[in-house]
Amino acid sequence: MGQKSNLMSIKNKILFGIRIFSLFTLLVTCHFVRSQPRMTFRSYTVLDGLSHNFTRQIYEDSKGFVWISTEDGLNRFDNYSFKVYRNDPEDSSSISNNIIMDVEGDGLGNIWVGTWGGGISIYNKVLDSFTRLRHIEGAANTLTSDFIYDIFRDSQGRMWVGTTGGINMIDINTGKIINFSHEPDNPKSISNNRVRSITEDDNKKLWLGTLGGGLNYFDPATGICEQFVHDTKNPNSISSNEVYVVFYDSQKRLWAGTWGQGLNLKVDRKGSFKHFTHNPEDTKSIANYELWCINETPDKRIWIGTDNGLCLFNDIDNNFHIYQHFSGDPKSLSANSIKGISVDRHGRLWNGTNNGGF
Repeated sequence: MGQKSNLMSIKNKILFGIRIFSLFTLLVTCHFVRSQPRMTFRSYTVLDGLSHNFTRQIYEDSKGFVWISTEDGLNRFDNYSFKVYRNDPEDSSSISNNIIMDVEGDGLGNIWVGTWGGGISIYNKVLDSFTRLRHIEGAANTLTSDFIYDIFRDSQGRMWVGTTGGINMIDINTGKIINFSHEPDNPKSISNNRVRSITEDDNKKLWLGTLGGGLNYFDPATGICEQFVHDTKNPNSISSNEVYVVFYDSQKRLWAGTWGQGLNLKVDRKGSFKHFTHNPEDTKSIANYELWCINETPDKRIWIGTDNGLCLFNDIDNNFHIYQHFSGDPKSLSANSIKGISVDRHGRLWNGTNNGGF
């Protein structure tokens, strides 16, 4: 009788242990499903050979080289060391200006570099030199401005260039340039010449973020724009006309980041927007009202670069997880002002920052 009682006691203890283990496993699983990914960051600065700690857009080419736009030249990084390209006033085949705003590939192996005041410099890897595209007053087939905000390659391989003087379409096969500028008497032209950001939707039409003119839906075939501007009488309109970044994600959603009024998500064809704003009392709100950049990783996560940290959007709860710089933690972000977000072939994030390198 005593032996049978001991066996039952052992059996009950085993079953209890199994239940506790199962509950623990369930809790841990739920925790990892609902939690945001932990991130560690590796920073590169002038101490590693970078030419300047103010970095913007970053581009990985087909060979695995990483190109970084900075305030003092274009940098090429091979994961070990940097090669820096700067303007040489004595050499017309050098890069045209040292203030680099954007960098993009053209699909043919060339690197297009947008500069602030020097137009576009196109890098030829074979010749290790640059060809320049500049604004020439009064000339045909020229850029509308030498002050470049954004370079975007569309699904047809055409290069679109946002400038302070409008948007330019460049056919890389023929070299032909078509200009589109604001026409005060034409409500179907682009709403403002300062085109800061460009993206393309699945209808092969472009969304343009402008500084002062809101959001534009642009048809390349006709040159006609539909304008979406802030309306003080309509709480569902875009939150600001200062649109710093536009992004069309893999789920066919359009995002528009503004300067001073947070993030917008377009929710219908009529032009209604969901607004995400910073709330100092809510740690899960977006980190800042000032937005610089937006991108998406292969796992369909949306990342937003603000002037006060990197934000990961939570689709389930419509809130954000924030990554910031912490003094004394070398694995945190190197700086909180995130100027550019790029994703490499391995799904890794590369972040350009204000004076924190990348």
